[in-house]
Amino acid sequence: MPGNNKTISIRQRMIDRIFAEENLLQNLSHHYGADVETVKTWITDLYSDDMIRSIIVGLDKLEKAKEEMEKNGLISPQPSK
Repeated sequence: MPGNNKTISIRQRMIDRIFAEENLLQNLSHHYGADVETVKTWITDLYSDDMIRSIIVGLDKLEKAKEEMEKNGLISPQPSK
C-alpha cells in the first residue's frame, strides 16, 4: 500500500483516469464476469500500483496510436471528452 500522501494522490489520479474510460470498464466487466462497480472496487482495493500503471501505459499508447491514425487520415477525428 502506498506510504505517503503524494503517492496516494498519484495512485488516485491514475484510478480516476481508468474510471473515466467507460469502454475499458465494460470490457473488464465482461472479461471478469462481474458488474462495473465490482470491477471498480477491485481496481481500487486489489490492483497493485504496477498493475494500475500498466493500464495507464496501455491507455497512453492507444491514445497516441489514435492520434497518429487521425493525423494520417485513417480515421475521422473524434471529439475530445
